[in-house]
Amino acid sequence: TPIQIDDMADAKNFFLLIKTQAIAGDDEAIAKSIFYPINVKVNGEGVTVLSADEFLQNSRQILNDKIIKALVDNSEDDLVNSFMGIRVGNGELWFNLFCMDPSCKQKNFQITQINN
Repeated sequence: TPIQIDDMADAKNFFLLIKTQAIAGDDEAIAKSIFYPINVKVNGEGVTVLSADEFLQNSRQILNDKIIKALVDNSEDDLVNSFMGIRVGNGELWFNLFCMDPSCKQKNFQITQINN
């Protein structure tokens, strides 16, 4: 779903929620906010994570210092809206808006990329 100007307040709130959860180490909450499958690196190797359970097995390697720093160093006003979704920092993390029902009345942001 294209992200409109009206969606940016929700995008900022989603970012602040993810940032707070990452700093607090609430990996379970973050796992629920990811659009699966997602490609990440674990021990320097490219891996496709298929579920929240798989994410949680390696969450501290996926949400490494680089990702946490990008979340901490950027504010909600630094987010960039592009055709690929919302970019955090230099692309360490991306999220996008998804329709959750056929009529698209219910829309949620979900993390689409974690470039660790």
